[in-house]
Amino acid sequence: MAWDLNRLLSRRSVRIGGIVAVIGGALGGLANFSALVDLVSPDETRQIVAGAAETLTETDAKVNELLKLMRNRAAFEGAGLNPHSEETIKLALEAILTSSDARKAVARAALEAGEVAEAANAMRGLAIEQECAAGTAAQAAAESWRELAVLTDYSKPEETIAALERADQLEPGHGGGLLHLAAVRYRIGALSAAEADARRVLDISGVQPAERAEAHRWIGRVAQARGAFDEAAQAYAHGLGLITPDSAPLLYVGIMVDQAIIRRVRGDLDAARRDLDVALELARSIEAPSATALVLSNMAVNARRRDDPDRAEALLNEALGLYRSQENLFGEALAAGNLGGLAIERGDFETAERYIGRSAEIGETLQLKDSLAYDYNNLGDMALRRGDFDTAQAHLDRSLALTEELGLVSLRPYVTITMGELDLARGDTAEGCRRLASARAALAALEDANQSVAHEMMADAGCGAPSR
Repeated sequence: MAWDLNRLLSRRSVRIGGIVAVIGGALGGLANFSALVDLVSPDETRQIVAGAAETLTETDAKVNELLKLMRNRAAFEGAGLNPHSEETIKLALEAILTSSDARKAVARAALEAGEVAEAANAMRGLAIEQECAAGTAAQAAAESWRELAVLTDYSKPEETIAALERADQLEPGHGGGLLHLAAVRYRIGALSAAEADARRVLDISGVQPAERAEAHRWIGRVAQARGAFDEAAQAYAHGLGLITPDSAPLLYVGIMVDQAIIRRVRGDLDAARRDLDVALELARSIEAPSATALVLSNMAVNARRRDDPDRAEALLNEALGLYRSQENLFGEALAAGNLGGLAIERGDFETAERYIGRSAEIGETLQLKDSLAYDYNNLGDMALRRGDFDTAQAHLDRSLALTEELGLVSLRPYVTITMGELDLARGDTAEGCRRLASARAALAALEDANQSVAHEMMADAGCGAPSR
């Protein structure tokens, strides 16, 4: 049997899906920012939060005057108030905590200085104080927990989820908070919980159309990860039907990209290209670097599927530059992982190791389990091509474990194919053919166009003549 270890299968090295950093309306009332915030980088988040300071000048002045009165016993007594009475203290405390401008001013100053951790500490302390207060401060505490979640979102997903859950306990049914929860849970692979959060949004009466569209998007992305492409396509269509490019441009870009992924996987590259062309024009028109990079990354996958690796590499390098300029680690992991996959195909293992290593480093730091599942499949593929079968097995075992843990039905056949290649390379033809046949059947069930490539691999490996 002639078996070529350099046999290319586009599915492994260039990822099917994409990583997108999406934040629901988690900034809350800080700047009356009720619209969805999508694909926001840390720098952009700082700008949004810092810019809100201008809207609070008058309230800040009022709070400062109240603080002065609290320090001036004569002023309180002159107004007929006992500064030590429970009533006075409660009124003053609730006024300060509800407005929360004094502590938020500390957080804003820290953000302007680039000290995100210090800003997060300030918001955490404020939220705890507010939560202990009575009356309207409870809702303000929920807002502060949501704002803390924005600050920790890029570095501490578990803390972000904990903050959003506390906000949900204080103010149940907040659409923006639930969408933020869905986004973070999706990124760390908690697919069922992410779907449940999104469905809760659809159950809220009076929720904004953009929030409903975002909920449909997360339902669709979970379905897509599970291989339920019809359900995903329907969810994306529902989402697009609720918004326009003018009403929610960033969200519109994101759903168009998701829709293009479904069409690409099913082999309709022309329809996918049309979706991505629309998304790219919109992303550039609103000057959204991360959204632009997301579209370029998916255009690169299309180019690779059309056997144009040079264009794919150029598009990915452009996307990587944009992601890095925005300090968007999620996007950087996507672009770097795909560049590493292209390098594997060229046989440039040093470059591949550098890129995939960076993608895996980000994935481990931010607990991006779905991203890591792809990374370890690529690392296993590279070790196989190098002839290091034991290392390949270890990487593929890790990839398969993550795939099974997350229920990534759409990825499982690709990991199975790489394992089948490893079996064949070790001389175990029967097991290798069995895995390839299993993967081919799974791809056929998903209506994945790469089923034909799996069929060809079986023929090349001497697995007989399976029917298409």
